[in-house]
Amino acid sequence: CLTVLAVTACSSEAQPAGNTIVTIDTSAGAVKVELYADKAPLTVKNFLDYVDAKHYDGTIFHRVMGKENSERDFMIQGGGFDAATRKEKDTKAGVKNEAGNG
Repeated sequence: CLTVLAVTACSSEAQPAGNTIVTIDTSAGAVKVELYADKAPLTVKNFLDYVDAKHYDGTIFHRVMGKENSERDFMIQGGGFDAATRKEKDTKAGVKNEAGNG
């Protein structure tokens, strides 16, 4: 059985504390993501540019990995493939890895 989890829309909203919350509407429900621009400004700007350009609309999650026997530890990857055509979407140049920012 193949289940495709598709992104139907993404939207962002600024929060009073300053962090932006992005709502990812999927075929299995909504996922809210809080972005920390103070920790990863280049990554957040890049992600929000894609959201504003509607890049993620109509894409699929193409990789879902979980830690064995855990309901909490997992990772999803998506936004790179069109749900209708299953073809990879064009992207902009990458950004500097900000994992060491704290």
